[in-house]
Amino acid sequence: MNHLIERILKKSSWSEIYRYHLRQHYGLKKELFFRALAMKGGEDSFIWDLTMGMGHDALMMLSVGAHVYSIEKSPLAWELTEAQRNLFAYPDLFQRWQMKKSDALTFLEQQKINNEENTPDVIYLDFMFFSDDQGRKKTALPSLEMQFLRSLGD
Repeated sequence: MNHLIERILKKSSWSEIYRYHLRQHYGLKKELFFRALAMKGGEDSFIWDLTMGMGHDALMMLSVGAHVYSIEKSPLAWELTEAQRNLFAYPDLFQRWQMKKSDALTFLEQQKINNEENTPDVIYLDFMFFSDDQGRKKTALPSLEMQFLRSLGD
């Protein structure tokens, strides 16, 4: 395994991230992330995460009881996901977290949106890859994980 991948896996352990989110005791009405998602809360929320990346946002959603279906198209990011999945200390969580290697548009085309069982409450798209239309210049480097994921998008 490449040195960069090893560093990323060590720095962003799903088990540690999930434990952190559990300790936060998020209030769905107070936490901006959940307010933006307009989550119902608990097991009532079914979310399609169409830009899974490193899985951190999905872990946050899962920490409040949501059911998440994550999609990732990058082969390398998917490889990291599989490695994290094998190391994860909460395997029962995968009853509420499904993952698929696919392009988001292909996935959406394959879904039967009108089917009540498959209709999500939220379709989540991470804004990481959207451009800054204000023309602002960023001076600080993003985290190692973000640099890695952005390099996959190029």
